[in-house]
Amino acid sequence: MMRSVMRCLVIGLAGVAVVGSDGLAAGRPVRLSGGVANLLVQAKASGNLESFDKGLRGAADHMVYDLQRAEFVKPSRYNEYGVGFGQDLGVVPEQRPAWWLAEWAEPIRANLILLTGTYNNQPQPDTAWKIEIRQSGKWETHDSGVGGWYNCGRYDWGGPATEPISLDAIRVSVFSKDDATPIKSIHFRGESGRSWVVAHVTQDDVITPAPFQARITPLTAPVMAGQPVTFDGSGSTIAEGDFSWEFGDGSLAQGKRVEHVFREPGIRKVTLTVSDGKHKHVGMALVRVHALQTLQVPQVHLDTDQKNEQDDQHYFGYALFSELDVLGVNSVHHGGGQEPVNYREILHVLDLAQQSGLPDHRVPFVFRGANFRLSPPASGKWYDTVTEISDASDAILASARGASPTNPVWVVPVGPGTNVASTILQARAEGLDLKDRLRVIWLGGSNNAIVREFNGNNDPWSMYVVAQSGVETWIVPAPVGARVAIDKRTEGHLYADHPLGQYLKKIVPAKRKALYDASALSSIISLHLDLGWIKEVERVTVAGPTEGYAWTRNEDPQAVRVIREIDQQAMQRDLFETMKGKRTRLVGVGN
Repeated sequence: MMRSVMRCLVIGLAGVAVVGSDGLAAGRPVRLSGGVANLLVQAKASGNLESFDKGLRGAADHMVYDLQRAEFVKPSRYNEYGVGFGQDLGVVPEQRPAWWLAEWAEPIRANLILLTGTYNNQPQPDTAWKIEIRQSGKWETHDSGVGGWYNCGRYDWGGPATEPISLDAIRVSVFSKDDATPIKSIHFRGESGRSWVVAHVTQDDVITPAPFQARITPLTAPVMAGQPVTFDGSGSTIAEGDFSWEFGDGSLAQGKRVEHVFREPGIRKVTLTVSDGKHKHVGMALVRVHALQTLQVPQVHLDTDQKNEQDDQHYFGYALFSELDVLGVNSVHHGGGQEPVNYREILHVLDLAQQSGLPDHRVPFVFRGANFRLSPPASGKWYDTVTEISDASDAILASARGASPTNPVWVVPVGPGTNVASTILQARAEGLDLKDRLRVIWLGGSNNAIVREFNGNNDPWSMYVVAQSGVETWIVPAPVGARVAIDKRTEGHLYADHPLGQYLKKIVPAKRKALYDASALSSIISLHLDLGWIKEVERVTVAGPTEGYAWTRNEDPQAVRVIREIDQQAMQRDLFETMKGKRTRLVGVGN
């Protein structure tokens, strides 16, 4: 039996597989280059799940990810192959298991296997599994067990230092652990860049990260057009090196500490590139350069599952055409695989918005989010969580660095909270206090818990991290957000007569459709202007997984705030009036 060497898997950039370092870089995680070929792309994939006659989700090749093209071989919503959700297969003996198989016409050589277990809302702690490889017509067990990686986890074997093996097929089977234990909801799940990969990797395929970080010291006051501002990179974790600055307006500078004057208002991406001659690392700050009338306008950083349901596109369009300062927008996952789809839809909606008259200065920066949820650490302590670092988590941190403590940035996740939780963990690791720089308002959860709702189920631990962090956190439970709704059969006239408005009208189904996500933005506007759209708020403590992620009343002023009652008519009206250009005034109000 070939036992796997289990290593920590950490995502670096969206769509790029990351493996244990095999002794490289003093134990730091390393990335695989985009040139690595996933040999499963050339294999014939099949399975026998159809034979159980228990429904079917996806197909046998829906989990396979092409590393070179950075996309799934067969695009699908959930990137899975399984029997019907919740379907009970009864007792399935090892001799007649449920299986997935990949075969090659000619033998291949591989030293890396990456697989992913089930979605976390379909746990499999008692399901047995076996991974087999075929060599010269003979099957051999590569690894086996019960629960483990198949129970909502990940399997990682090999790496650059592992001797390649020859095989012409690989089979993954699941079955009952004994003759009395049934199995149900069996499925195999793909995660982009991370799983259902078989490859031959060498040291040349490994990208070692810089042994230092470029860090921009957070700003302490608003940045005004025409006035000097100092940017400080002395907090970078390198004593000597080349410090190069770009200010997003065409200007450049050199040095650890520099001064700059922005001539025009707007949102600027300021970058600091630090190099020691061998490696380089880039730090970032998203800076709102103000005119006097924008000093108090709420700044938001959107975090969206843009093509999950039709409310996502409504939320994004609402933000774009409002007077909220949109610093950036992130794509998010839903347990793996959907992030690329969401990213493409963000770009599509942005294009339609520009066709609909959105000014260039209102087009936000777009960032790729994490593909994978956070996992509770063995200690059970939120601050020990392994971070899913992504462009999106870096961008939220950049928004915090560029924010003034007098006007913190609202982060508005309307899917899993992975990106913002990762930002909080990153900030904690470098000693950056976010309490006066970020606020979070999350659309998700059921009435009384993070879980039992789609957004929460896809990464419950992330919102537990946010709730424990001390960052001001608001929650709009999904049943509350659902009260903002549209029925185009009787309310179709509410849609704007421009390309984005007509796209939204087209994609929404001909029935009453909840527009959950928009309520989070309406809540920010209401809080800022004291409009009264939020009717009832309850302060709560959020419990961890052993208590079902439930929240209970807590009158502590620092507790998490759950919005219980809203003025849904006012919120719906503001959403659709904003899309028609009749937005609620925020610029120049309260300055």
